[in-house]
Amino acid sequence: MNQIQAKTILGGAALALCLSLGHPAEGVANTRTLTVSDVTAEVRLRGNAVVGSEGVRLSDLFAGVPRIKDRILFPSPGVGQRLMVGQKDLKRIAEENDLDWQSRTSVSTTMVTRDTVNVPVAAIRDVIEQALIERFGLQTFEAAFVGARPNIEIGADEPISIAVLDIDFDSRTQHFVAKVSAPANDPAAPRYRMTGRVHQLADVPILRRNILPGEIIQASDIAWKSERVALFSYNTVLDVEKLIGYAARRPISGGRPIRASDIKPQILVEKGAMVTVTYRTASMAITTRGKAMERGIRGNTIRIKNLKTDKVIYGQVIGADAVTIAPATLARLN
Repeated sequence: MNQIQAKTILGGAALALCLSLGHPAEGVANTRTLTVSDVTAEVRLRGNAVVGSEGVRLSDLFAGVPRIKDRILFPSPGVGQRLMVGQKDLKRIAEENDLDWQSRTSVSTTMVTRDTVNVPVAAIRDVIEQALIERFGLQTFEAAFVGARPNIEIGADEPISIAVLDIDFDSRTQHFVAKVSAPANDPAAPRYRMTGRVHQLADVPILRRNILPGEIIQASDIAWKSERVALFSYNTVLDVEKLIGYAARRPISGGRPIRASDIKPQILVEKGAMVTVTYRTASMAITTRGKAMERGIRGNTIRIKNLKTDKVIYGQVIGADAVTIAPATLARLN
């Protein structure tokens, strides 16, 4: 059939087209409506074709294939594989499917590859960590890969799934070796060898925000984060009680472990300050005023002078200019 230019498919020409294709003039409404792309596009060879898992279609090899002629020719290559379709096969496929195509070069080929995506490293690590938990009873840890970054490809139209076929763990060195495959339920799927190390984790208090020098750390400033134990030092603060109420010696960034050298106790009572002295029991509370004879931080026991009697007692700092005394000290307060 002669090629028909798109600009001629107007008015009565459409009817002539139907007749030329063997469709009756009457009952046209009951037949498939043809589009310009069905009959007029120039058939051209594709040099490269990236296909899914459903198979290699005629339109993967040739551009301009009418929709009514498009079909699956043969299975798709596997992930990581290539399929070279040579000139002889291309000519045969064109003739068998009645395509008006002739090779314009002495050698015409099409390279067919599978459309793939990389499996996220986090997904690989998750399945390996789960295998270490189930097979070796590990807890509170993080798996890290050693060497080259894991590179696993699967078909772009397939769900991400990974199977751990085998795994070994050395408790002395904390190293593991795993054999995995993807997709998980495909016996022909490629297999990969993964090596790595297990890092024990522990929760450590961190700051929710950046702190400036002199700022007092409040309970609302504290959050918790899992960190590798191997990264802790003797200077890492692990007890939240040793943070709340302390002042920053220098700027401290939020989101990271805090060193004891980054903070200092907050002076709650200065030497010579007037303080509130409290004696408390389950049934009563007695308060009076006194003068601090020395400075103190929370929890310090400091000397306090009774302003009326000049007697000196000892009290424990519990807050800003506030101390509490033991029952045995009450009598000396008067």
